[in-house]
Amino acid sequence: MAESKKTAFKGNPENMSEIFQTLDLNGDGLISREKLTTSLEAMISDHKLHLSKDQVHAMTEAIFQSVVIDVAAERRKSILTAAEFSQVSREALERRMSFAVLQLEETDSSCLSRIHQFLKVYKLQTIWVALFYALQVMLFFVRMKKYHVDLPTSCCAYSDLGMVSVCFGMCVQVNVAILLMFPALRWTAGYLRRTPLAKIIPFDSSISFHIIVGSTTMLLAILHSGLYILNMYFNSLKPLYQGLNFTFVRMLTESGIIGDDYLGYTSVSGLILLSCMAIIGVFSLPPIRNSILYDVFYWTHKLHYVVWAAIIVHAPTFWQYLVFPLTLLFLEKIHKYYNVLRWSGTTRITEVNLLPHNVTQLVVTRPRSFTFNPGDYVYIKVPCLGVLSWHPFTLSSAPEQKDVLWLHIKASGNWTKQLRQHFSRHVVLNLDKVHAQTQTISSDRPAKDDLHMQPIVPTIRHVPNLNVRILLDGPYGASTTALFDTEHAVLIGAGIGVTPFASVLGSVLAQYRDVTSGNSIRSDYRNTAMRINQRQLKLKKLDFFWISREQENVQWFIDLLEGWERQQSELPSNALFMDCQLYITSLPSKKDCKVAGLSLGMKAHLEVHKKDVITGLRTATKTGRPNWPSVFSRIDHTKQGAVRVFYCGPHNLERELRLLSGQHKFQFSWENF
Repeated sequence: MAESKKTAFKGNPENMSEIFQTLDLNGDGLISREKLTTSLEAMISDHKLHLSKDQVHAMTEAIFQSVVIDVAAERRKSILTAAEFSQVSREALERRMSFAVLQLEETDSSCLSRIHQFLKVYKLQTIWVALFYALQVMLFFVRMKKYHVDLPTSCCAYSDLGMVSVCFGMCVQVNVAILLMFPALRWTAGYLRRTPLAKIIPFDSSISFHIIVGSTTMLLAILHSGLYILNMYFNSLKPLYQGLNFTFVRMLTESGIIGDDYLGYTSVSGLILLSCMAIIGVFSLPPIRNSILYDVFYWTHKLHYVVWAAIIVHAPTFWQYLVFPLTLLFLEKIHKYYNVLRWSGTTRITEVNLLPHNVTQLVVTRPRSFTFNPGDYVYIKVPCLGVLSWHPFTLSSAPEQKDVLWLHIKASGNWTKQLRQHFSRHVVLNLDKVHAQTQTISSDRPAKDDLHMQPIVPTIRHVPNLNVRILLDGPYGASTTALFDTEHAVLIGAGIGVTPFASVLGSVLAQYRDVTSGNSIRSDYRNTAMRINQRQLKLKKLDFFWISREQENVQWFIDLLEGWERQQSELPSNALFMDCQLYITSLPSKKDCKVAGLSLGMKAHLEVHKKDVITGLRTATKTGRPNWPSVFSRIDHTKQGAVRVFYCGPHNLERELRLLSGQHKFQFSWENF
């Protein structure tokens, strides 16, 4: 059985002495207010934080106020000795870092153990991949049987190569139809997410499954073509064909030589098919798909229309496999363009905020008939930037915001960079003026306006009063559809991956405020939360983690987090519905002596002023990267029913979180489109 273990900062004298030396600038064994302020300013500058002089002085004063050693009041107000600093540092940093976690059992790291763990975590995905390859085997033998049945009436002699080639061709036909199912049928997938089928179909892995099917299809197409060419070559060597002047080159390039049923347009259409598949495959590789060459990936994928046409010519029976998914796609296209035309007269970009680190916030007028769920995503087209391609983005606004839709877009590709540059040419407001205005709004805004969530952020450029045409396609359901059917939800957003969770948190906050209006905030929180609506009967606890590289990123949705804190401010700590944890990864871990002095100042400021010096929230901002095994152990120790983890962010963290979820028997969903 796993044992409980307490992990804390190793506040030994050597570490405390090293921290003291980094702050004692002249080496006289004393730290004055001036020294401490200068040291903190240097640390803040080194790590590119943006704190005012008043905030730095507030941290200095908070550290001096935290000294608990009984010394003369005059000295305590002016200097700290090494012994005094060691005590206050050890106590503050241990309080900041100490937590009780469940120590994971040591697991066998052998190859078989890792395979077993992988299969356990990816159980559903493994089952569906196994079913897919079982289908390939079945199709192979079904076509082999048909080959033998048709052989007596065929004009061609029996050939092992020919038989295996047509069997592989049969698999390719069916796979091309399967490739159309997901993720191309977005509306169908979004609808099915809300049905019991979501428990047995891993919709979050539809892109990965699409890649597996596509790679397998490409391999089978190469084998089919290679065996076909070999078969033609050996046929060309037979005396019968040589006497008829059926050379190898003629067999591969001319149509109808040996009858329409055998060759027809097979060679030409096969060459077109193989070329299109190769182009699609090459330009779908991650270095291209996940770079500024995304547009190349997008447009080469449009060759699937050529593939469908060529394969119908190549194999006339293909239409029977294509008809069902193609019908669904046709109906989805009708639904899509009906909505696009219906909303095109009302959807306009009315405001743009160009936020730090290449994030652009679009404020779009919301059509009256546009309904969506928290975390849904849409495809957008801005005609002034191009009329051909659509681009997917998550809605960051809550459904309760009746008049506008929000989109937060990271400028990482050609189109997103073009979008930001386009609006950068508009009116630019003075940064200091904007910041001062937003700070005033922050302090004066009444609590009832929490839902508007106007970002208190050092906005680089603010572009109001726009009327730019934008087209919407959607909304489409995402993994967060299952959130309100979860008892204990864990939301983990990395960087711009926080956007679907901003929508979720805003929606839950708005609904919670509605049911608590006119009631005492001290009433039973959990029962109140469960009365929000029928869909939220199960939701008892919500943990929110946001991992951000830079300080400014945290400000994107700071108003939303402030609204939650105000809503829970009078609740006892053991009755909080939402637990929020923010991490800034550009700062080293608080265990690093180089930043321990800054961590001490942040902790002291939080204890004295009851708010974090970086964000202004009551929640402490953590430095470095989360210790996910410890985090998951703590959640497992304090869970409120069945736990489901929702993650949106880079793929490299997804695997670690999924494996940890499997170890703790948590469900796991990954936002991936």
